[in-house]
Amino acid sequence: MNRYYAVKVGRTPGIYNSWNECNLQVKSFSGAKYKSFSTMDEAKAYLGQEPEIIPEGIPYAYVDGSFNAIGTGIYGYGGFLMDGDTKYILTGSGDDEEQAKMRNVTGEICGAMAAVEKAVELGIKELIIYYDYEGVAAWAKHEWKANKPGTAAYVDFMDRSKVKLYFKHVTAHTGVAGNEEAVAAGIDLAHDENTSILSYNDENSLACVLAIAYYYARNDYIFLREFPSGKGYADIVLIPRENVKTPALVIELKYDSTVDTAIEQIKNKQYPAKISEYTGNILLVGINYNKQTKKHTCRIQKA
Repeated sequence: MNRYYAVKVGRTPGIYNSWNECNLQVKSFSGAKYKSFSTMDEAKAYLGQEPEIIPEGIPYAYVDGSFNAIGTGIYGYGGFLMDGDTKYILTGSGDDEEQAKMRNVTGEICGAMAAVEKAVELGIKELIIYYDYEGVAAWAKHEWKANKPGTAAYVDFMDRSKVKLYFKHVTAHTGVAGNEEAVAAGIDLAHDENTSILSYNDENSLACVLAIAYYYARNDYIFLREFPSGKGYADIVLIPRENVKTPALVIELKYDSTVDTAIEQIKNKQYPAKISEYTGNILLVGINYNKQTKKHTCRIQKA
């Protein structure tokens, strides 16, 4: 879980994203005032910074990133940009060795840059970027120090952009419609990169691709297939590891069906009641693959 360290009185007041950085500003500093918070907004409020006013009715984009750690080392992103009633799909991937060291973080920032590039292409002057990884906004707004080549390049790109950017955080995988579409686009990308080794026509094959798409989360989750719970079996359950403050995920997979059917099946089988011993916060995730359009849809709800 990210912590934000706000230094009100210290060598260089500001917001830091690690205790080590904060400690350098306050250690042995007479009268130092500082505090840690779970959100950037709380840290800003502590420092008396006014919240940004985001205009209504301007183009916006949702982005999300991923990393494939099973052999390929490919990072990617999925999302879309809305300009009026027109939607532009954003997907891409890369395998640069240096960039891949940042795993899914590279996918997140590449998605944000893709949104800005599309905005420039369309002549858009202002853009809202919806994101779930804090660094997307924090690096672009110089709230975090860019210590790696990839993040430094991201900051430079955003600084040179002539598009006026506004950033709006959405909690990862919590039922925001645009974020659900960004997740689905990421699964599309994982599918496209791995169909050469998979027969992609049933829930089992979908589960294999989803495992690849979510592999980077294994540092935070225990990944279980066909987990017995309630009246039936959950296709995939991600249970947070000890001391990880993120919700458990119960995932139901469908093909040529609907995401609402998948969500209802989770509820009917009463999965959440069974896994409540592992975590108090649970998200229900329904994913459907349409074999004709070769696209995924996603629905995310709190249990």
